[in-house]
Amino acid sequence: MKLKDILRIVRTPGCWIRNFHTSRVLSAWINEQLDAGYAPVREDHFTITLNGVELWGANWPYAFGTLEGGSELGMPDRTTNFRIVDAMPCESTEERVRRILAKAGAP
Repeated sequence: MKLKDILRIVRTPGCWIRNFHTSRVLSAWINEQLDAGYAPVREDHFTITLNGVELWGANWPYAFGTLEGGSELGMPDRTTNFRIVDAMPCESTEERVRRILAKAGAP
């Protein structure tokens, strides 16, 4: 872990408490996807998809990044969670509403 990552975690008190154990397998898979150029997409307030896999996108940072419906499987490490957040494209609320409506097939 790089010094900048350690400082980011130390300066973010919310990262000090986590609801689930860290899954090295999940962290490695997410990092592989991000390194391969896949961008996480926020589907709604609760869900993020990364290369077709749904991740929990709410409850930052306590359960953020867990596999959808599989929190007992663990969650990514803190550095990986920050990578997910940093890789998500910024979009306005209006852009997000349009994208969600289009996905639902609304006219």
